[in-house]
Amino acid sequence: MVIKTIKAILYRCWDFSLFITGEGSWSLTPLEKLILNAVKSVLTKDALKLLNAQLSQKYFVQRINDCRINSIFFYDKNENYKIPGDDLLFRVEIEINKRKQDVHVTFFDGYITNIEFKKGKKFYHGEKVKVCDVTIGNSDKSHALAIDRLEHGRK
Repeated sequence: MVIKTIKAILYRCWDFSLFITGEGSWSLTPLEKLILNAVKSVLTKDALKLLNAQLSQKYFVQRINDCRINSIFFYDKNENYKIPGDDLLFRVEIEINKRKQDVHVTFFDGYITNIEFKKGKKFYHGEKVKVCDVTIGNSDKSHALAIDRLEHGRK
């Protein structure tokens, strides 16, 4: 019990340091909410209920690579909120400055884990973003995987 409490305190301290440096927060940004609402619109009623329950828990959003990869970490995952089925990647097509691009929303092991943008946060700042379409994507084509290949080469 003591070790679990110490771990929880250390996680919160780490999250606070990321918050101070602008690399995370305890809530989603308006753009992340827009993307997530688009995904919610295509979920089944049961999956939507579970996702909303997940997001009602305490979580931290860590934003890395200039906010291109936004990972959601739940402090205490409630197994009852796990969405059944395979891991999923939703491809959300958006329009910004009359150009289309994809944003990826990843679910791993039944929980929402990532919201991945193609460009850094400055690209979207102050711009009007419109959601065009939401489809099931291919996890082999995730933005996180592409960034990893750029930085570390192919495996």
